[in-house]
Amino acid sequence: MVGEAYRYLLDLNGFSHYAGSEGKGFACTFRAEEKHGKVSYAVVLCDRYGNRILGFDNAHGYDHEHPPKKGKPYRFTTAESPVADFYERVDIYFRSVS
Repeated sequence: MVGEAYRYLLDLNGFSHYAGSEGKGFACTFRAEEKHGKVSYAVVLCDRYGNRILGFDNAHGYDHEHPPKKGKPYRFTTAESPVADFYERVDIYFRSVS
């Protein structure tokens, strides 16, 4: 079992909600799972077609954020940090497109 430091992300697994203006279809989704003693996670904002707008994850063996398409390194500090930074980016995104 991984340390309790990741419990916050693991507890969010499967959670999703709509974001942005009503009826626009943007969704925030959370995925986290433990495999072989490690936690993989993804926190993602998608448009109504399922295209990723932005997100944070640790696929490919390192923490990174999107955009850009291939991701740029992200400094993971606590299990809460990618979620807090994600919502900060979501807020910036919606302010830029309104």
